[in-house]
Amino acid sequence: MRTAKCVLAVACLGMAMMGLTGCGPDKKEEGKAKKPPFVQAIAAEKTRLVELLETTGDVVAVNAVTLHATVEGPISFCPWREGDRVEQIGQKLIEIDRPLYRQEVSAAEAALVVAKAKLADLKAGARPEEIAQAKESVRHFEDCTNFAKADYDRTASLVKSGALPPEEVEKARVNYVECQTKLEAAKERVAMLEAGPTLTQIAVAQATVEEAAAKRDLAQAKLDECVLKAPFSGVITEVLVRPGDLARPQAPLLKMMDPSSLVVRAGLPESCSAHIREGTDADIRLDAYPGKKLSARIERIYPRLEWDTRTRIIEARVIDPVELIPHLFARLWVRGRVVEDAVAVPDAAIVTTPRGHRVIYVAKEGKAQRRTVTIGLEEENRVQVIDGVQVGEMVIISGNLNLKDGAQVRLGKPPASIKNNLAQKGPGLIAKDQLAQNNPGSNPKSKHPQEGSVDGKTGLQRIMFQNKFPVRLREYNKDQLEFRTLDEVCQYFHDEIEKHPFARYIGTFDHYSHTMGLKDRVVDPSIIGAKNIIFCFGKILESPETLSVRPRSIGVCETESQWIISFLEAPSPVATETMERWVLEAMKPTPNAGSKQSPGGESP
Repeated sequence: MRTAKCVLAVACLGMAMMGLTGCGPDKKEEGKAKKPPFVQAIAAEKTRLVELLETTGDVVAVNAVTLHATVEGPISFCPWREGDRVEQIGQKLIEIDRPLYRQEVSAAEAALVVAKAKLADLKAGARPEEIAQAKESVRHFEDCTNFAKADYDRTASLVKSGALPPEEVEKARVNYVECQTKLEAAKERVAMLEAGPTLTQIAVAQATVEEAAAKRDLAQAKLDECVLKAPFSGVITEVLVRPGDLARPQAPLLKMMDPSSLVVRAGLPESCSAHIREGTDADIRLDAYPGKKLSARIERIYPRLEWDTRTRIIEARVIDPVELIPHLFARLWVRGRVVEDAVAVPDAAIVTTPRGHRVIYVAKEGKAQRRTVTIGLEEENRVQVIDGVQVGEMVIISGNLNLKDGAQVRLGKPPASIKNNLAQKGPGLIAKDQLAQNNPGSNPKSKHPQEGSVDGKTGLQRIMFQNKFPVRLREYNKDQLEFRTLDEVCQYFHDEIEKHPFARYIGTFDHYSHTMGLKDRVVDPSIIGAKNIIFCFGKILESPETLSVRPRSIGVCETESQWIISFLEAPSPVATETMERWVLEAMKPTPNAGSKQSPGGESP
């Protein structure tokens, strides 16, 4: 009972105090006016913008061929190896041994010789000896005819006188007619020999010669199929048979290509394919030549869109002298549309609302005015604003993520890098060093623009990414590490996670491949690989909100010369220290390093 009275007394005292003080804020708090947020703004400018279309492609040989067999037989000639040069068109590359085809050619050539000889003999006409012999036959048959005529007359007289029977005169007459016939034939033969062959005889003999030649050509064509010749001068890229192998019809034997026909073939999105013309300049970077920018020119645009990718294929000829290899991976920057008087603002001024609208906050009279805008071309970190912003208006580029329309703001001086970027006018294709200068936050090799500190002992940087995400980052040269591939680094973290008493490995996400496969990707040219090792400590699950900061992720970015390891600080200091320890212990010096280095990358 006494306890209940005490509780009631305390409650009454508390209500009395509330009645005296009220439920509102403290008078001291009321006296303090909340200051407007600090923002940075820059004036919208009218400048020249050039659309830079980024895409990827491969080096391909336009003039490339695979030689196939058309006959069956053993390979008798094939002295080539990959990389050998073929200097002349028509040079013998491969021969298939077929003795039967050679014999058929020999037989056909012999028949052709006979036909030609007969034709030549026919055209030469009769020899003088043949004509003289024919005339002698005419004289002989004339004598025979005269004798037969006299015998016929004598016999007819005797039959008429009754000295001979009647049948004798008939025999004499038949003999006389026969002699006359032979005489006429002999005369015709002499005339034919003197006149020579007729046109019909010559035509028949000529047709016989042509028939024999056709048979010879057919046999030779079958034999020629056994010899494969170079269709152009070039380089042997692949040899699929050796002498002694059996060639079969339609089987590939050898591949070759013309190095002078190598081009970079890539696809442009459908949305910008109509603005590209032949002769447009381009920049190309090849992974085989890191850090080297090559000048190129578009020399062919395909007249169709690819059904599966909705892209238009282009071919770019590299102008700078460089040794190209088929199937090299290439990155292209092609100059697209050009706007001479574009209203440009930094891309940091564009804010995308949850509903997908793009807005810009304009600082005017100490307040932030929200403008819905339509954007056009994008060049590096500059964006064309088609409507919504006028030239000279101050657009907010920092501190604009949580602004509301009409909110009070305080203006500060914009970073010098932003001013320099907008001051760079005129067309030009993007270069790696220019990208690093204009957008340092996108280049892992560059100094990060966010303010932060570097731990002198560990070498880890602590930066505020986008001014609100605490990130720890460590850069290492590749010659400082014992790892040689990106997968080896990821495997190391996988093993460390699995050894931890309550951490669990979830998976590895290939961020680079994922982003490169997107249509509107933005990837720094210096990055050649990027993966996230995803895991979770997960020891305590005290509220649903805990799920919002899990799982954890360690990012590994690879450039030509560096490993960049980064992770977001965890709410738990123990988890952050564990990830930091993993990063430091992973970065051991290579056994053949010239001097032993500390985890921070400096000599002890």
